[in-house]
Amino acid sequence: MKAAGNFFTLAFAVCCGLSFGFVSGLKCYSCASSYECMSPKKVDCTYNLANAALSHLNYYYLNVPSVNTTRDMNCLRDWLQTPSGPVEHWGCIYSSVYGCTYSVRPQFQQNYTRSCHQCNWDGCNPATRAGVSLFTIVSAIIVTVLASAGWCR
Repeated sequence: MKAAGNFFTLAFAVCCGLSFGFVSGLKCYSCASSYECMSPKKVDCTYNLANAALSHLNYYYLNVPSVNTTRDMNCLRDWLQTPSGPVEHWGCIYSSVYGCTYSVRPQFQQNYTRSCHQCNWDGCNPATRAGVSLFTIVSAIIVTVLASAGWCR
């Protein structure tokens, strides 16, 4: 009977581990245009995605380093209102690149507005913590109901 309780505890821990990304590498939402960003995809970070974010940053911002100094990744969400319309890029970036700190290039500065967020946990761009929390709460409720129904006695 105690083994059943241990099984549910282990299953719950594994589900939470998968949900929070402890089993695999960093996962970030990724898209490269305002249209794509209406439904971004959650992807595993790769060097190609980090290099694409570097290219984006280099195009719109000044003094972005072209060489990374680490292989560690962060998630990045960048939105910039330019004279020709909004530009969005969500994805992975090297942790040594501080994507939200660079100045906008002069050709994009006319009445610009910028929103930027860089973070280092799964799915933190955009803020999807509510979905993860909901999953954890539902899992806890199911385990509690099963335990109180006699499955763990």
